[in-house]
Amino acid sequence: MIRLFALLIVICGWYLTPVGEAEPHFPEEIRIGLGVNQKTIELVLPEAGEIISDQGKHLVLEAGCHRLRWESGGIYLGKLRLAANRLHVLSRNAGSFLGYRNRLYRGSFQVLRTKAGLTLVNLLGLEEYLLGVVPWEMPAGWAPEALKTQAVAARTYTIGRMGVHSAEGFDLCAGTHCQVYGGASAEHETTNRAVAETRGEVMLFDNKPITAVYHSASGGYTEDSANVWGWISPYLQGVPDQDRSPYVSWEKEISWSEFIGKILRKYPELKYVRAVEPTAYGVSGRISRLRLDGGAVTLEITGEQFRHLFGLRSTLFALIFEGEAGRLLYRPGETLPRFLPWQEEEPAFGVDPAFPEEGLFRLKPENFRVERVRIVGSGWGHGVGLSQWGSKAQAEEGKTYRDILGYYYKEIRIQSMYVL
Repeated sequence: MIRLFALLIVICGWYLTPVGEAEPHFPEEIRIGLGVNQKTIELVLPEAGEIISDQGKHLVLEAGCHRLRWESGGIYLGKLRLAANRLHVLSRNAGSFLGYRNRLYRGSFQVLRTKAGLTLVNLLGLEEYLLGVVPWEMPAGWAPEALKTQAVAARTYTIGRMGVHSAEGFDLCAGTHCQVYGGASAEHETTNRAVAETRGEVMLFDNKPITAVYHSASGGYTEDSANVWGWISPYLQGVPDQDRSPYVSWEKEISWSEFIGKILRKYPELKYVRAVEPTAYGVSGRISRLRLDGGAVTLEITGEQFRHLFGLRSTLFALIFEGEAGRLLYRPGETLPRFLPWQEEEPAFGVDPAFPEEGLFRLKPENFRVERVRIVGSGWGHGVGLSQWGSKAQAEEGKTYRDILGYYYKEIRIQSMYVL
């Protein structure tokens, strides 16, 4: 997804709470980690500002570039050593931005001294933070109702993720591990409007913010959380979906030596690989588990582990093992490979007697020499929760953001966190 100042592809019954129902806790300010354990941090102040140390000392900064560096466990500004563990950097003009790495940010900065360097944190309000998230997670030119679904999902996801990086001195990171955050430089009029028009709205289940995960494209069907991460959620259940994305079909080819090499480097206890076989599938046809047969040692891994090992867009894929004699195909939903010969003649090595069905074979080096692996798949992302391309399709058909969110997240309600 492309925005000015940044490039990124990624890769996520309605009523207000009645009086008397307990109000969930929502943060007034959040801390976003922009850089961790840096040896130098260059900050740009478009207007004059100041640094306030945790000792209460103030240092006026002129407009321009200011370089902080970590040296021998201390913080230096030029030749001046700042006796502090924590610095607060802000503009004297409350409406001015601060700059870091060619991007502008709302709010203020905090610089933390660690044993390994300096950590830079952006402090700002939740709604301000979302202005820099939504346009990075969804193209600003998409339908307004789709942008609103992203705004509510991102706000809810933020609430649920708060504090995941607390050990590092901030709440959330600015990358895909949390949500991609591009600061004020990423903002766009349409996404700002989507944030404003859904201000404070979050999704709740049992009066608690939900885990509002989302992904780019489903490949035609979203997935149950249990089949991806192993935990059951009543609101994260797979549903049929419209996928009109560029990722409805994709393919990756890997040589057999590279395929086996990656597996053995990741799982050296196998020693060698005799078979790679999907053993479980989700409701969408995604591969949820695979068996790695190393003879004396056999491992079972998740589809997500396999996906990340080979850099695949999703776990909705078929494995095709190709060689001179033919090819073995694992289709989504099958637990056994299907042999597809290049010609119609029966292959010389015959049928595995353990699987007498015509055309079914075990992948064994002694009867089939694999030369390459083709992985043919669909969709992008883990497939759980909101499908961004699916929400686009529904918005273009006239559905409201509330309709769309209610379709992907079951039995939830939307509440303004500011209503009480």
